[in-house]
Amino acid sequence: MELKNRIKKYFDFNSEEIQSIIISVLILAFVVSFREWGVDKFDLAYGIKNLLDSVLIVGLALIVRISIQKIDALRRGYRLEWKLSFYGLLVSLALVFISNGLLFVLIPGGIIVHMMDRMRIGKFRYGLNRFDVALIGFSGVLSNIVLAMFFKAMMLVSSSGLLDKAVLINVLMAVFAMLPVHPLEGSRMFFASRLTYFFTMGCVVGAGILLYFTSILTAIFGSLLVGGVVWLIYLIFVEN
Repeated sequence: MELKNRIKKYFDFNSEEIQSIIISVLILAFVVSFREWGVDKFDLAYGIKNLLDSVLIVGLALIVRISIQKIDALRRGYRLEWKLSFYGLLVSLALVFISNGLLFVLIPGGIIVHMMDRMRIGKFRYGLNRFDVALIGFSGVLSNIVLAMFFKAMMLVSSSGLLDKAVLINVLMAVFAMLPVHPLEGSRMFFASRLTYFFTMGCVVGAGILLYFTSILTAIFGSLLVGGVVWLIYLIFVEN
């Protein structure tokens, strides 16, 4: 009930966030559809269709991620603000042009978490908790993996290129978000706990690869195995 009231009162997207999301979605949609403007020759109608499909998928992936993060932040007593990454989008555009669409990264932006004083009264570690911020960031990354699983499940009913693209985009957005670079979610986890970061990074990368090439069940258990192996390697060869 408390979370419901917080969502009703505080959950929103300000004008700057809406503008940033629109810009990010349009740029990333162009990036992922760069090589889809014709088969043998340039086809405007075909390209626009693929661009609009990409806008729909990228928009859904990004809005769901940010919404989950905002809700999780409110649950923990924080307010979340999403910021566009100018350099991330610039790198995305530069790389897709340089490689002629063969390589691309999806780095739309990251999160900034603010403490809401009244909601944190009585909480252990009253101030801004670094590990809380890391978990808030990871909740959004996890939402992209769950979305990828949902689209993968839909492919069992009706396989299509659009669903395949939806799986790939959500997987890539989750993987790139885990990079330990500010303001991406991975940087929040890396500086909160390196051991936790390498475990979750291994899980996300493992889930992404296995989900795209194997079944959902294999991806779930395989990702935990990959995460455990990465965690153990880091613990033995780096942390110790």
